[in-house]
Amino acid sequence: MRDIGSNIPKMYWLRFFTSFWLIVPVLIPFYQANGLSASQVFIVQSIFNLAMVLFDVPTGYISDIIGRRRTIIIASFAMPAGLAIYAFSHSFLAFAAAEIVLAFSWGLRSGTDSALVYETLLEEERKDEFRKFEGRAAFFERFGDATAAILGSAIAIISLRMPFYINVFTGMALIPIAFMLLEPKRDKVVKHDHLKEILKAVKYAVSHPQVGPLMLYFSIIFAVSITCVWSYYFYYKSIGLSVGWFGIIHAGFGILSGLGSMQAHRIEAKIGRKTTLYLMLIIGMNLILLGLIKSVFMIAAVLVNGFLLGLAWPLLNDYINKLVNSDIRATVLSTASMGRGLFFGLFAPAFGFVTDKFSLSCAFLSIGYVYIGALMFTLWLLNRNKAI
Repeated sequence: MRDIGSNIPKMYWLRFFTSFWLIVPVLIPFYQANGLSASQVFIVQSIFNLAMVLFDVPTGYISDIIGRRRTIIIASFAMPAGLAIYAFSHSFLAFAAAEIVLAFSWGLRSGTDSALVYETLLEEERKDEFRKFEGRAAFFERFGDATAAILGSAIAIISLRMPFYINVFTGMALIPIAFMLLEPKRDKVVKHDHLKEILKAVKYAVSHPQVGPLMLYFSIIFAVSITCVWSYYFYYKSIGLSVGWFGIIHAGFGILSGLGSMQAHRIEAKIGRKTTLYLMLIIGMNLILLGLIKSVFMIAAVLVNGFLLGLAWPLLNDYINKLVNSDIRATVLSTASMGRGLFFGLFAPAFGFVTDKFSLSCAFLSIGYVYIGALMFTLWLLNRNKAI
């Protein structure tokens, strides 16, 4: 008799190594050492997210067709391949190529891992534990991210390129874990017109009175937050911090993000869904403060934003999983991720452009005001459609 429940601890480790990015705290100095401007930095990251837009829905559909386990196995081979390209590259175009391969890996896994866990819990009649799993899994992600950030910064003292070499081998740890996963039972539908089925799932997600606004809401949060994850490094440099501190602060950001994810179900149960969603406006307020004040004490605002970002992720997965059927679940979740990529493709280059042409402070002020305005609009939609 197979132990389908063994998927759960395996997924915790998969999330850990998927987020074990030694390169993240040194990526901005690495780009600059290779001659990239602020605009080019954000364009490279936009290429990743725009590639995700192209890959996300098709890869989610692949997951619905060939199975969760096989899809995650393919993703586990692609990630170290993308890191290897980075490790031996020196130019804008080569970095862009590395990001495309990493986006393919991420797109395959995005939505598929959550779908696999949700269906595992369904098979065991434990679906009510999904939000708790997402919170714990997010903590493993943030713990992996935090550990890697500290180690990456320390290794970068020797060489900015060394974290890239080592990260190739840590990425390979995903491969045996993926092979040990078990495919959960789920509703399977024989699909012949694949493009038609993809468009049908996307149309369902976008036009659904609750799923559509929820995807828009979380797309704005994640797109702006991820843009600012990179922009924070420019802020640290502007206040005179060394690269060694980058990893320590990023580790704190990751740990608080993980705590936010772990506490998401408790916070929502205590203050309610509507109040929890309104809390996300604080992210925009903190971005405005970063634009107005240049001080080491403003790192507290960065850390608060990390906690709120972590809080948002399990809520998105839980809300959408409860609204869609298993035969299109990964496709719908990938559509949500696609929205995030589209918005990042708008916000990130704009942030880089404003930074280069005007100032970093102006960029933070601009994105903070835009974020608050856009989020207020989506909250109005959610209220009107009785999604909150």
